[in-house]
Amino acid sequence: MGTNELSYPVPRADVPAASHVEPREDYREHLEAVGFDVKETIDRTQEALSYADSVLPHAGIALSAPLVMGENPALSMKHVIDAVRAELLYPTLLVARKPSQP
Repeated sequence: MGTNELSYPVPRADVPAASHVEPREDYREHLEAVGFDVKETIDRTQEALSYADSVLPHAGIALSAPLVMGENPALSMKHVIDAVRAELLYPTLLVARKPSQP
């Protein structure tokens, strides 16, 4: 992670130069550096993999998917799921709050 060793395309980028994946710890550090208080970190890996295994094989591709995910949405999703399985991407929810300024 953080080395951009993903297979492309992925839903957010067609090429490595358009992707800015960082180590998961960095996201928390970036939020805290600009004044956010990270209240909770929730690992969503199992939910993502369960969804990928149970829903995606039976789901069709929406007509708008190529507009959002590029020319080959199915390949983009495959690359993301493969990266999650290889622990190159970590589906994580960070719950953060920025305290009000006095």
